[in-house]
Amino acid sequence: MTPWDNIHKQALAALVAGQELWLVTLLAVEGSSFRRPGARALMTRERTVAGCVAGYCAESQLRDQFGNRDAACLTLPDTGNIGCQGTLHVLVERLTTDSHLALFEQIDRFCHDGHGTLEIETHFKTDDTRLHISRSWHVTERPTPPSQTRFEYLSGTGTRERIPPPPGLAVFAEAGEASQLVEQARALNWRVTLFTESEGPGLNADVVEAALASQSFAAAVIMTRRYGVDLRLTAQCLRSCSAYVGIVSSRQRAAMLATDLAEHFPELTESFDKLHAPAGLDLGGDSPQSVALAILAEIHACLFGADAESLRDGAGAIHRRGKSSGVSTSTGSPQASQGTSITGSEPNSNFQPASPRKA
Repeated sequence: MTPWDNIHKQALAALVAGQELWLVTLLAVEGSSFRRPGARALMTRERTVAGCVAGYCAESQLRDQFGNRDAACLTLPDTGNIGCQGTLHVLVERLTTDSHLALFEQIDRFCHDGHGTLEIETHFKTDDTRLHISRSWHVTERPTPPSQTRFEYLSGTGTRERIPPPPGLAVFAEAGEASQLVEQARALNWRVTLFTESEGPGLNADVVEAALASQSFAAAVIMTRRYGVDLRLTAQCLRSCSAYVGIVSSRQRAAMLATDLAEHFPELTESFDKLHAPAGLDLGGDSPQSVALAILAEIHACLFGADAESLRDGAGAIHRRGKSSGVSTSTGSPQASQGTSITGSEPNSNFQPASPRKA
């Protein structure tokens, strides 16, 4: 869900193993690109290990420029043969325990705890021969919705990014019925809690209420197939889940549930816009894998405020630039509570990324 997904875990493993790797961050784009600013990748001199900042040709060119650099800002010009034909500005850092271990450990704790918002600030300072990088970060108490993930390029002085916690998904089902949904959601790095009669927290009203109150859930999927239980769980989730409550059911059963919810819980009618019954997009297929994919696609679209339309039928840039896309440029002198620093050789003294423009 974020540019750091899985990268921090592989970076931690590489630091422990003493493997030589570079962390590459896409800072700015002129023209079009495969990825938006804020995208990251881990690379050796020979290949990309995790993540992606550009296409194969562009990343091959980038690795050729690593040399003996510990840190550098590099530009990949528009040569017409790197896919999207845009000019890319990237930050390259050699991974070191002193400079990166604390940052990756903080990201790992944040992704596991799932509370608040992680804000990371990176500061650049150059002299005649070196690029100096320092980082600071803190976790705010207020969570940020996934749609408000933000990466800012700070006019040549560094970057600021705001990272929401992994979405929490509550799944209410009979044992084994939701295995595909749970598996696919965890593959997206979502925090999943499975409620069943036989395992997990259970379906008891008080137990569910306590779990919903103690954790932050963006979405819930209800598929117990028991009408009274589904009705009660739907009411509980409409009170607690911030973005999406889905019920796996027929249209007729969904209509009955909506009617009974309005009658027995009239105070929840204003939350009915979060209710998706039957749950899922019409993707075709009725296997457990297909049903899970359809439900998660709908949740994903809701979390990001997307229309879930075909990109073929859209107009304009695929990655919308500006505030709504979470990519921007700004100025300022950010401050935060914890941090690390790194000094590298051979900065690109001509590095002046332009403000991103539409593809």
